[in-house]
Amino acid sequence: GPFYFLPNMWSPCWKSDLTKEGVACLPYFYVAGFPKCGTTDLYVLLSIHPQVVRPVAKETHWVARHRFVGYNGRNKTLKDYVENFSPVMYRAVSPNSTYRADLLNPQITGDYSVTTAYEHLRWETIPGNQWCDEPLILNADLVRHMNPRAKIIFTVRNPTTSLYHVFIEDWLKRFPRDQIYVVRLEDWALNPVEELVRLFKFLELDVPSRELIEVMRHRVPANYGEVAKDQGLMSNHTKAVLDSFFRPFNARLAQLLGNRKFLWEDE
Repeated sequence: GPFYFLPNMWSPCWKSDLTKEGVACLPYFYVAGFPKCGTTDLYVLLSIHPQVVRPVAKETHWVARHRFVGYNGRNKTLKDYVENFSPVMYRAVSPNSTYRADLLNPQITGDYSVTTAYEHLRWETIPGNQWCDEPLILNADLVRHMNPRAKIIFTVRNPTTSLYHVFIEDWLKRFPRDQIYVVRLEDWALNPVEELVRLFKFLELDVPSRELIEVMRHRVPANYGEVAKDQGLMSNHTKAVLDSFFRPFNARLAQLLGNRKFLWEDE
């Protein structure tokens, strides 16, 4: 990456004049996708962990959209982007405004913009993509350039509307497998706390206390009703047709991830 990250910070932070605090931070992790797959619940429950700091805004869409000139007004710079993470991280590691470079600061924060996984607006303006019929330089390349050690999280569901493997394969070409975590919405809905503990381990966080786990267990999922409502609009015949269509693509996803559960044979 282009930055010298402070060795005592778990989150990728560096000394910089981009912020008034003098320390700029990028996300430690990206919940990069996908829409309608439980990312809001993930945001709420992850934030209960004492080491996870909520960003200023849940979704910036900077990587996929707002860094480009002409999208919804002016483009947003790296300075704009880090201001979504730097102030909250600075307050978390130095609550008394006395940043200590000699202390380990295990707090982390993340970017929950689900467009990061799949949306490539204005890709033809990116150096390296000129004169190409399709993008060679993707969002994953930018994330890797900024922080090669970033952890990437995908939430997926029985894919009746998306070819997940196409996008996830692009990320697997740019990040080691152990930096990418994929969770099924179906597993998350059945065993949210168990899945959350696995996710904490992936993020290298401390497993929370039993009391905190109980707090998480009793949280009401935010958007499962909407998911169920969406699924209820689909007839059995339509679902069977779509399942048949997506079966080979699910097989490719299961092969990429080395896990047969992504075949969705348990439904």
